[in-house]
Amino acid sequence: MKSAAKKRPSQSVVLCIVMLGVLCGATASIFIRYGTAPTLVLAAYRKTIVTVLLLPSILLHHRTELKQLHIKTLLWCLLAGVFLAIHFFTYFMSVKYTTITASNVLAGTEILFVSLVMYFSGKEKYSRMCKIGIALALIGSVLVSITGNNNPAVNAPFGNFCGIVCAGMLAAYSLVGTKIRRENISNTLFTFLAYGAFACIPCMHQKQKRNRYNTKPAGVVT
Repeated sequence: MKSAAKKRPSQSVVLCIVMLGVLCGATASIFIRYGTAPTLVLAAYRKTIVTVLLLPSILLHHRTELKQLHIKTLLWCLLAGVFLAIHFFTYFMSVKYTTITASNVLAGTEILFVSLVMYFSGKEKYSRMCKIGIALALIGSVLVSITGNNNPAVNAPFGNFCGIVCAGMLAAYSLVGTKIRRENISNTLFTFLAYGAFACIPCMHQKQKRNRYNTKPAGVVT
């Protein structure tokens, strides 16, 4: 007897979930701008929480896959985590130093970086209309980033530069993820390893800072 098909959520439920995700993503930069925690700490909190939430699924459903993971695949996952760490660090820096609009527009050019890499590597071909669309998107990003900033305390050029680096690092993360998925690793395990590597970077940085502080000569005031 055939097993009963899993009940899929209705389109309205899926649409509400998507809209909630869009709302959270769109407003995140506002909270980042006014946050007082260090940039690396803000970046680490997000992925550490996700890594912990994924841990039960890894232990219950992906233990065998984790044990059979090739060392080369593991290293690629860790490299993706490094790219993701740089992405979030530069994104948060961008939000703090330039306008929120410019930061989000520049960060959103990640898909343009991916398209250019895939095109010049010969892996994908685009129609004339698609090329025109990519060109218009690049022009629009430039125009948004050079708009005037009335706040003299904000370093807009540096923030815009961070936004571009942020997009490039996210593109690198996406390209590594595409390569890894071709090696039959599940998306859940890839996300767990990449996010876990990302979460470790700020922890090591903070530990290094504490060690430097503890080894300062007595009587030195910081």
